[in-house]
Amino acid sequence: MEIEKEFGFKSLFNFVPERYKVDKELREFIVGEGFEVGVHGLNHDGKLFRDKKKYFVRAERINQYLKEWNSVGFRAPAMHHNLEWIGKLYIEYDLSTLDTDPFDPQPDGVGTIYLFWVNSTNQNVV
Repeated sequence: MEIEKEFGFKSLFNFVPERYKVDKELREFIVGEGFEVGVHGLNHDGKLFRDKKKYFVRAERINQYLKEWNSVGFRAPAMHHNLEWIGKLYIEYDLSTLDTDPFDPQPDGVGTIYLFWVNSTNQNVV
């Protein structure tokens, strides 16, 4: 963080909430230094988007962490994504699809490095 601050950069630090202990003090320190904390999946098992019904249950838990952590950003592990389902998260942005690497676990990607809008299907988006 010190090096980034020296050069005027501010990064996002993503954490996996149910696989690793993520101390509140650490999150508060990062935010206090002017950086951002995001949610990186739920437990990093590669199964977030495998089943729609299970995804919606997991999305509720992810939303709880987003609220508790005061986070607005999300990134699924291993660039997994489902643009039809991601709108269930209370997020302002998702970093799971911005890749064009044909060797990713889900190589369909979106074919662009540029941001794009995905409509939220959630009525309570923050």
